[in-house]
Amino acid sequence: MRLTRLWHFRSAALLSPWLVLGLSLFARVADACENWQAELVARDGIVEWQAATESRWQLVELRQQVCPGSLLRVSDNSRATLRLSNDTVVRLGPGTVISFPGSPDNQSFWLKLRNGVARFFSRTRVQFEAATPYVNAAVSGTEFILWAEESVSGVGVIEGLVTASTTDAEVAVERGQTVLSEGTTAHLTVTQGIPAERIAWSLHYPEVLVPEELGPYASERTSLALQEAARHLEHGMIGQAEAVLYAIDTAVPELQAIRLALLSGAASSRGQAESASRLSDAAIAASGLATAHIAKSLAQQANSRLEAAVESAAMAVTIAPGSPITWLRLAETQLYSGNSQNAQEAIDRALALDPGNARGLSLTGLLALFAHDLSAAEQAFVEALEREPSTPEAHLGLGLVRLRQGDTQAARAALDLALSLNPNQSLLRVVLGEVFFAEHQHAKAETQWQLAQTLDPLEPTPLFYQGVLQLLENDPVQALEDFEHARALDPNRSVIRAPPLMASDSAARAAALGRTYRKLGLREQVLTEGYRALRRDPTNAQGHRLLADVYRNEPRLDSASVSELLQAQLWQPLTAYPISPQLSESDLNIVSGLGPERPGLNEYHPLYLQNGLSGSAGALAGSDSTFGNDAVLNYLQGPVSFSLGQYYYDTAGFRENAEQTQKIYNVFAQWQTGIDSSLQFEFRRFDWERGDLRFLADPDSLGSLSADSRTDTWRIGGRTSIAPGQHLLASFITQRFSEAQTDAPAPFVAIDSELEDSPYALELQHVGQFGDLWTVSGAGTLRSERDVVVSTLQSIPPDPPLGFVFQSLSRAQHDNAYSYVTAHALPDTTLELGLAFNRLSADGEDDLRQWSPKAGIVYSPILELDLRLAAFRTFRRDPVARQTIEPTSVAGFNQFEDDLDTADAKNYGLGVDFRPGRAIFTGAQFMLRELDFRLTGGDETIQIGTVRDKTAELYLSRIMSNWLTLNSRLLWEDADQPYLQGIVGETDRRKTIRLPLGARLFFHRWQLTLEAEYLRQQTRTSVLDTETLETAPQRGRETMWIGNIALQYPLPRRFGMVEAGIDNIGDVERTIIRSDGDFLQFYPGRFLYGRVQFSF
Repeated sequence: MRLTRLWHFRSAALLSPWLVLGLSLFARVADACENWQAELVARDGIVEWQAATESRWQLVELRQQVCPGSLLRVSDNSRATLRLSNDTVVRLGPGTVISFPGSPDNQSFWLKLRNGVARFFSRTRVQFEAATPYVNAAVSGTEFILWAEESVSGVGVIEGLVTASTTDAEVAVERGQTVLSEGTTAHLTVTQGIPAERIAWSLHYPEVLVPEELGPYASERTSLALQEAARHLEHGMIGQAEAVLYAIDTAVPELQAIRLALLSGAASSRGQAESASRLSDAAIAASGLATAHIAKSLAQQANSRLEAAVESAAMAVTIAPGSPITWLRLAETQLYSGNSQNAQEAIDRALALDPGNARGLSLTGLLALFAHDLSAAEQAFVEALEREPSTPEAHLGLGLVRLRQGDTQAARAALDLALSLNPNQSLLRVVLGEVFFAEHQHAKAETQWQLAQTLDPLEPTPLFYQGVLQLLENDPVQALEDFEHARALDPNRSVIRAPPLMASDSAARAAALGRTYRKLGLREQVLTEGYRALRRDPTNAQGHRLLADVYRNEPRLDSASVSELLQAQLWQPLTAYPISPQLSESDLNIVSGLGPERPGLNEYHPLYLQNGLSGSAGALAGSDSTFGNDAVLNYLQGPVSFSLGQYYYDTAGFRENAEQTQKIYNVFAQWQTGIDSSLQFEFRRFDWERGDLRFLADPDSLGSLSADSRTDTWRIGGRTSIAPGQHLLASFITQRFSEAQTDAPAPFVAIDSELEDSPYALELQHVGQFGDLWTVSGAGTLRSERDVVVSTLQSIPPDPPLGFVFQSLSRAQHDNAYSYVTAHALPDTTLELGLAFNRLSADGEDDLRQWSPKAGIVYSPILELDLRLAAFRTFRRDPVARQTIEPTSVAGFNQFEDDLDTADAKNYGLGVDFRPGRAIFTGAQFMLRELDFRLTGGDETIQIGTVRDKTAELYLSRIMSNWLTLNSRLLWEDADQPYLQGIVGETDRRKTIRLPLGARLFFHRWQLTLEAEYLRQQTRTSVLDTETLETAPQRGRETMWIGNIALQYPLPRRFGMVEAGIDNIGDVERTIIRSDGDFLQFYPGRFLYGRVQFSF
């Protein structure tokens, strides 16, 4: 058979740095020859070669190059891996003989498979030819199996396309098909599927047998047969191994258990999970040997039962603590389940029993890689390959190191070697897909992820990554289906929680999921996913980030937003894409939806970290002389990430004296001190000049307030794990705030004020997991020193001006403690209980104490339905920078609203979130809040007012097709604030109904967003009668429709996005008050804008 493969040669030199560094692991024995054809990089057993001018066979040493005209053969009980001179990796099976041409063509490459079987892996496009006795073929794929026997030759295509031909026939063979040519006939037969025996020889069969357990039976013939079968498996000779094992007939339970365990291990490697489980159960039933429990652990892992796999491995260690094999198996399961501390202990025990064990060294390297110690990781992998070049974990580790270093070509080369040694490992396909994704080769990435899904149908990661690709192709509907399918595969693991080996892709997961929901207009689904993630695991950084992005710019949720963001930062793994500086600041007060404060600049993450520079930038220009921009530049090297950011926003405003200018600068550094530990430092400066942005009851009033402030914030935080499932979190924040204001609240009255404040806060938190129960407990203290100077000038003609100066210096201490418990009492019920304590002391007086109980329950009888009920009490404290690490929600209800300081709120909530069909999302929520506002001073607490705040929401979204989604919400609010009666400009009663409607259309790479919103609001506001200088209530009623339109287009190669739009198309100038009572719900006038975002 003759096989011709065509590639377009990129450049073999692209891989030369990796070859020099990675393949220098092996000692070169033979001298290099000009136009060498192949190099031996790994072997199991004996590999020989014969020069063109000689008749004798010689052993091939590692890294020896094979010259033109040579023959190469693999012994019957051996395997070998070659790297061809065109960078193709070839795995040769037992008994294989190949030859190379004596005069190779510089424009092509070919070899002849005389006998045996070979598996080819290649990512280059240089011309490639191969031959067998009976058929010719042209290959356009990157992975295929070729075999030649006495009377038949064949090609099985795993990936790509093959055109097979004889002298009289030609046929195209696609992925998953086989072409056969028998004898000397010219006929070609194409069949679906690849014969299992053509693949089985190339698989990796992990160690199952604990040799010491055969010791008592050394004289038994069965014992010798079992050892022979184990050697056959080690060299991939599955047929011979099974023949031996099935021929064994023994009445000794221990030997029967070992026989069944070896069969189970082989079944696990071939992806026969059910058969593996059945055989391992039978092995344990026969005799509870450590070998049987290792087989059981492998079968459980094949069935995606990793926790059970850890338990079985631990049982094997208990039975055979003197065997390095049992400790290595335990270390593997603990490592892949994220238990790095126990994994390190198990590795140390294994290496103490067997120093230099290649598997142990590989696992050591992976732990160092998780800790971002690339130098130590590389050293461990290199040492492992020096010990045993056929260790797939070591090649995988080197590929991950090269990927992290940004050398994607070298990463691919290493991963191809790993694949050649363990082609059925789903994880290798996933990581190789990440490499292609980093190189913007999306089609190849998708192919690898599809293969990974085929190999391990229960692993959600490949599906999630395929969803990311659909999202980039502007098909968010298909992306959502992939995400939902991924979650259905493992409903107990959040779809945004990455497996430990790929923890660095977590930010990309959260960004992709959040972006998909936002593109589809599914705001509530983002909240649901975030709440679910945190109920399963409060340390989930991605769940915190999803909530932070939804809360952003929602009225009264500034504290919740920046607090969730702080917690996301503290829990996040090392990242090359820190947040934009404005997202950590509260009270930006940009009218809803305007400005570059909108989250989203992190949406184009790679799926794997790479050292070096990265960054993002965005800009906006719009009506009323509005301009804004932001930029973040980050440098990542090993365990340290450092970034600089800036944000700028300037506008003339929607009315006179509504201008503002904001400038934010930040410095952020993160040091991953260990696998489960990190430290962070951040500095922010926020300068803000503004006019009067408040709602004005008198539409003819221009507002007289102007302010100029500067806020400097320093933050230090960190986390560590003191034991598996036990975590500590710490946060220290200090600020220096100064502000100058001028105002003329009434005729003939002018007020100038200056405020300086220097608060600091320290918080500590413990998060513990105890089976199905999570606890979050913490304490904090805040100190504040505030200096206020107020100058008032009254000028009432004909009297001379009269001035007053008031100055106060106050000190406050606020201490708090809390404990929350989340218990998954039943499979479909989650119970949340909490208790918080707050003590506020002003000017040395112990003034105010409050205990705040909290309770919530979430009932989910099916995955698509959440019923939520909560009742909780809160104490409104004003943390430094509005940020705290205390949990912000109870059963999906936010508990940190921006009320007046010291407000005592009793909250009652009832909600339901339901997905009755694949394309329908609906739900409702009602919230009642009863608030008491208080002032503290001296020895007494003064009640200043009570508020009843009722809100309700009903939402319904429908995915109509892959190109159209429809969204609707009905929001109702009734706020009664009688304590504000008589205060000029304050609204003490407000009833609001909002009905936002939206449609999103996707065509090609474009997205069109159409929005219309009906608003009706009734208000009662106190105004000043300029004649009597007394206040009087003024009732208002507004009813209107607002329309918006936006068009988006993603830039190629994930470079960013451009957008243009019009808010308030109808140029409606009437005003609606936001639920915070101070600012406007929408821009009172037509606003045209364009924005661009870049990521690199």
